[in-house]
Amino acid sequence: MMSHFNKGFTLIELLIVLVLIGLTSSVVVPSMWKQFEQTKHKAELSKLKSIAQYCQYYSFYKGDDLQVDLKSNLLVINRLDNGEVVREIVFNTLTFESQSLKFTKKSYFTKKALSIIKINEDKQIKIEL
Repeated sequence: MMSHFNKGFTLIELLIVLVLIGLTSSVVVPSMWKQFEQTKHKAELSKLKSIAQYCQYYSFYKGDDLQVDLKSNLLVINRLDNGEVVREIVFNTLTFESQSLKFTKKSYFTKKALSIIKINEDKQIKIEL
C-alpha cells in the first residue's frame, strides 16, 4: 500500500534544486556574456578590415578617390571629387583617433596603419589596412 505522502517532491527538495540552478547560472552567464562581447569586437574588427579593403578595390578599379574619416566610433566614407557621403557606419565596441585615410588609385599598394581603442578598456590596437 502506497502512502499519500509520497506523491511528489517536498518544498525543501524543490528549493535545493532552484538554489543549485541559480548558483550554476551565476557562474556560467558572466563567462558567456564576456564571450559574446569578444565575438562582437572581433566581428567589428573584421568589418573594418573589409571596409578598408572595399575602399582600396573601389578606388583602384573605379578610379574614384575615397576619403574615410574616423571620429570617435563613427566611420564616414566620402568621395573626394564631389564630397558625396557614400556610407556612414557606427561601431559599438570600437573607437578611433580622429583621422582621415585617403584611398586613391596610386595608394592601392601602400599599407595604412590605424589605431583602434576597444570601448570600456584602455587597450589600444594597431592594425594595418
